[in-house]
Amino acid sequence: MKEKHELIPIDTEYKGYYFRSRLEARWAVFFEKMGWNWRYEVEGFKLPSGNYLPDFYFPDLDCYAEVKPKQLNGVELQKCIELSQAHNKIDYQADVILLEGEPHWKEYRVLS
Repeated sequence: MKEKHELIPIDTEYKGYYFRSRLEARWAVFFEKMGWNWRYEVEGFKLPSGNYLPDFYFPDLDCYAEVKPKQLNGVELQKCIELSQAHNKIDYQADVILLEGEPHWKEYRVLS
């Protein structure tokens, strides 16, 4: 019987940032090509479900993004929801974009 192999992220450097995975680096390249101003892992948050460090922040949009190779699990999704709710209580909108899989043209979920 074949064992299921777990994918291990490979640290990748791009534009002076050290990404925890090649997937995150691919998204950074995508954002660059789109002309978006982005920052990588700029600020962590203490949330009811635990500590959370969003992958990307877009200062021009005041928006965060979380990158995962597949659909976010319940805990990951809960943290994104809590971040969005917490920022919306401070009188400004801070959406969280859920980026699941490789970058390509499709619709992505946004929590606001």
